[in-house]
Amino acid sequence: REYRMGASLRDFTLFHSRAIGLQSGRPVPIVAGGRLSGTVGEWGVGFLDMRTEAAGGRPGENFAVLRVRRAVGPGSDVGAMFVDRTGVGDGGALVGRSYGVDANIHVFGALVLNSYLARTETPGATGDETAARFGAAWRDRTWNVSGL
Repeated sequence: REYRMGASLRDFTLFHSRAIGLQSGRPVPIVAGGRLSGTVGEWGVGFLDMRTEAAGGRPGENFAVLRVRRAVGPGSDVGAMFVDRTGVGDGGALVGRSYGVDANIHVFGALVLNSYLARTETPGATGDETAARFGAAWRDRTWNVSGL
């Protein structure tokens, strides 16, 4: 069950697979790709790898994504994600790399704790490339209170 914590869950997305094959809103041909998901022991695992062709003066790119998540109690989970975007050919220069951890913890039956910490590394970029959030909510029959 997902709880609204005062902001849209769309406020931050570390990776969006539907952006692969688009450059400035224009289609870029996808050469090949695959996705594998399932469970390994108590871990939910997802892996995606896609390669695009060169287009619009930019080299082809390879996208690799790994996501793991594990339940840690009733309605609670922790997870991690790693994203690598690399140019194809000419030495395969790094385009960008992102990684993060997140947790959704339910305690005392009504207390919901939601958090993430993520970082992106982009060659030549300036500014803060870190995102973090911590939210807490109390949800029961009488109270529905949350804060970020």
